Amino acid sequence: MKQITIVTHPGRAHLDDFLSVCWLLGGYPDAVVHRREPTQDDLDVTSTWVVDIGRKHEPIWRNFDHHQMGSEEAATCALQLLLEYELGVEEAHHAFPWLRLAGIFDSKGPGAAAAHLQIPADAFKRTGSPVERAVLELFAEVETMDNTHPLMRVMRDIGMRMRERPMAMRLSIHQVQTHLVVKDGLQMLVADPFTVSNMTYPMLIGEVMDFKRAQTMRVGNDPVVSISPNTDSRGPAWTLYRYGDNPRIDFARIEKVPGVLFAHANGFLAKVRKEATLDDLYALIQQARTDIEQPPRS
Repeated sequence: MKQITIVTHPGRAHLDDFLSVCWLLGGYPDAVVHRREPTQDDLDVTSTWVVDIGRKHEPIWRNFDHHQMGSEEAATCALQLLLEYELGVEEAHHAFPWLRLAGIFDSKGPGAAAAHLQIPADAFKRTGSPVERAVLELFAEVETMDNTHPLMRVMRDIGMRMRERPMAMRLSIHQVQTHLVVKDGLQMLVADPFTVSNMTYPMLIGEVMDFKRAQTMRVGNDPVVSISPNTDSRGPAWTLYRYGDNPRIDFARIEKVPGVLFAHANGFLAKVRKEATLDDLYALIQQARTDIEQPPRS
């Protein structure tokens, strides 16, 4: 098999080129990475992937750059072009919901990204991660990287996890069954515990519930609370989660109720012992409501 080569730009590293290379290393773990200007040969052979440099978007030749695109064209980045090609547009954005924002940030700048999120223009300056900065600085120091380079394993593992995610999400959404329950005017999205117990990727239950909620909203329903079994550092339990900081629910109200293992002080989440029945959970949610008069505590 011909040696696979990955070429990206030299100089300062960004998430776009870093994650693009990670994705490719997840599929080609023995590839050699170069941070340099591409040659014409690089651009003209399918054994070399050229990402975030080269001023060409030619997937058939493995060229994925966006810098040649005009300001009037839709926001995108090398990673977005790469994932949309490999996964398809719909699946790429479903598996990586931050991908559109990444394209806006990289091609139009932080001001446009902040406007997209409806947050202050300087917000990104106050949310930088020291981990992200350190890793990108390490990647920026690379000229050529093969299996002997200490950063290779980290980037390859990130890429493998990225590649696993679309299949894991598809499978998890298929495995988990939910139904909508309405009690006293409150809509609740309830996960079937048997189907959750058989999940291949149980850590994705929260994201699956978000997806199922979006599905119910498309047909005119708007769940306020989700109910799902989960396992974390407290062990197996039921998770009660309030959507959208809805003011009708404050789980801090049930912190002292027997059977409640944890209730967040800000009221958006509670953990309840696994032995609780659905009727027990419905009763706890009723006690957490702020829009109805609560009976006096004995």
